[in-house]
Amino acid sequence: MLSLSNSGGRFVHYTSAEVAISIIQNKEIWMRNAKTMNDFSEVEHGISCIVGAWHSDVGVNFRQKIDSIHPGTCEAAAKLFESWKNEFLYGTYLTCVSEHPPGEDDYGRLSMWRAYGGRSGVALVLNSTPFSAETNELAAYSVPVFYGGTEEYIIRLESIYKSLEEEFDNIKLLNEESLRENIFQMLRFSVLSTKHPAFKEEREWRVIYSPNMEPSPVIRPEVKVVRGIPQIVQVIPLRDDPANGLVGADIPSLIHRVIIGPTEDLPAVYGAFVEVLRAANVEDPASRIRLSKIPLRHQT
Repeated sequence: MLSLSNSGGRFVHYTSAEVAISIIQNKEIWMRNAKTMNDFSEVEHGISCIVGAWHSDVGVNFRQKIDSIHPGTCEAAAKLFESWKNEFLYGTYLTCVSEHPPGEDDYGRLSMWRAYGGRSGVALVLNSTPFSAETNELAAYSVPVFYGGTEEYIIRLESIYKSLEEEFDNIKLLNEESLRENIFQMLRFSVLSTKHPAFKEEREWRVIYSPNMEPSPVIRPEVKVVRGIPQIVQVIPLRDDPANGLVGADIPSLIHRVIIGPTEDLPAVYGAFVEVLRAANVEDPASRIRLSKIPLRHQT
């Protein structure tokens, strides 16, 4: 997160113009259940990768090192993981953004327009402040996606093992319960943030929420119809709450700019976004809007 901010990068949410208008007007963003998204198969992929790495030679070394502090910790963490596995598959809610380098400010990313733009796509470029906020207000966590399969995750676990050795004296100070919880959360977020390497160019981050595991006092469930399918979504209000450490989440602060993707209805879409940004108290809204010049062939 720090390297992204230091390079001038932000996050971006590619979506349809209709959804982008809804986000701005209603000052909220929806988290959808993983089972209704492509991410469902990705959670299964994550489980497969983590289980494979856990039983590899590197995984054995990792478990032996942890168990040398408190014997049986890894087995207890694995049992806890197994007891929550269905929750990862069926009770996880996600919203996804991508890293947005400054060089894409005027055009966006061609592959993302192709994947998510449709006939009237929009990219909401977001300032990163609320994604790095240290707050328990939402009980939702932003994590970068790891792209790889089992072999790549074994390499990653080996790196974690080396860090474990370097910090071993400090880790030994953890009590048994804290150590088990740390191992469990490592497994949990590894499962929920691992994706097939073919999608690496998306540079995705996920905001992850598990209401049955850690309910939020702010996020609320609602029934919505998405592409004709009624479903429960979790609604995140886009507002600041400085008393609880959440700042930069209101629309004028959050939206850095809007990139309108290739569309045959450019004047109508442009005018609509000027108006909705103005109504959301964004100063000089026209200055926040860019028109992507990327030529995109629409399928008929």
